[in-house]
Amino acid sequence: MAKVLIGIPTYARGKDSLVPLLNAIDAFQCSTDLLFADNSENDEYFNYLQEQGHTVIKTDSTGSRANKIIQARNGIRTYFLQGDWDYLFFLDSDIIAPPHTLSTLLQLNKACANGIYLLASYANNQKIYKPDIWLWHEPEKVKPGELHLTALVDQMTKADVLLPRKRKIAIAGLGCCLIKRSLLEKISFTQYSEDDSGGEDFAFFLDLKKLGEDAWVDTSIKCFHQCFPMNDDRNLPYHF
Repeated sequence: MAKVLIGIPTYARGKDSLVPLLNAIDAFQCSTDLLFADNSENDEYFNYLQEQGHTVIKTDSTGSRANKIIQARNGIRTYFLQGDWDYLFFLDSDIIAPPHTLSTLLQLNKACANGIYLLASYANNQKIYKPDIWLWHEPEKVKPGELHLTALVDQMTKADVLLPRKRKIAIAGLGCCLIKRSLLEKISFTQYSEDDSGGEDFAFFLDLKKLGEDAWVDTSIKCFHQCFPMNDDRNLPYHF
């Protein structure tokens, strides 16, 4: 049986989704260990998680939003590498995954395997919701040493992921991402873009490709992205 550490970057607002997050993890069909990395500006949420019996580390709360996320992911990575786990499963604190998530990703037996959730973006002054998955444009022409985001086609749409399917991808968000130990021994988390948007997920997947590895997705794993407190109607568009 593979040993898995679930790593959850979080901050004070993560309390809004903590109960459904933990209920979802309890429903996983696998035995796991759990680690929170809190980058809140004070210790209130850190102390709360400890009082609830969770393992939690404190990571850098200064600088940009991107820096906070990167430091949290690297803190989780360091903790993971100090142990003997086979896989690190990143699960963002607002991503509520279905029960079959972890067992399905493990069965893929890939270096990097992902579920999907919806992100909001704007097109023609309208808010649209798309999966957190991007594909290579003409993948046979993509050379690991010459990777640029111009090599990507548009983000996948809801229609692209309606049916359950396993496929290679270019980039995903790291909010529901299973990574083998051998990769994390070679790749840390860095900032792709120079602005506050960060893009540590983009940077990670480009580094992955440079190592000659492929990322995969299983579209049967459709997560709920809880961007607002429970029972807030603004969450409705984030359901598949």
